[in-house]
Amino acid sequence: MSTDLRLTGLAGVLRVDVPGRYRTAGTRSYLSDGRVVTWCPDPAVAHRCWAVDAEIAAQAVPAALARRTGLRDPDLFWRRWTAAEVACKLLDRPMICWLSRHGLSPEPIRAAGLALRTEVWNGLVVTIGSFAPGLPGEVSRPRGGA
Repeated sequence: MSTDLRLTGLAGVLRVDVPGRYRTAGTRSYLSDGRVVTWCPDPAVAHRCWAVDAEIAAQAVPAALARRTGLRDPDLFWRRWTAAEVACKLLDRPMICWLSRHGLSPEPIRAAGLALRTEVWNGLVVTIGSFAPGLPGEVSRPRGGA
């Protein structure tokens, strides 16, 4: 059974489903427990390039990534991680290269002119992004850090 969320001020629906039960087209992120998060933009904005990334909010920060990034707080880490993943998807950059160059700093995301929105919903940290500026609730500055 899928779970849907319509975000205030954002034209589309976030959907969490089990594999093989995708009901609509959209951009997807696959969770470690097998679920799929899909961003389904409304037709009026579907022409934009979109990306989504999601992680399970309660999962621990992997030790190697905590050492590499200096972030151990799961809330801050997963917000910044999903934002960086969305930036990499939109900019067509490998995440390992992004981490080597920028870490999980929000500054390069701002500098790239990306509009991101991060939500904690239903036990997940989800970031949606686009090149189009001005997403309501824009969070190219993930909470908890400069």
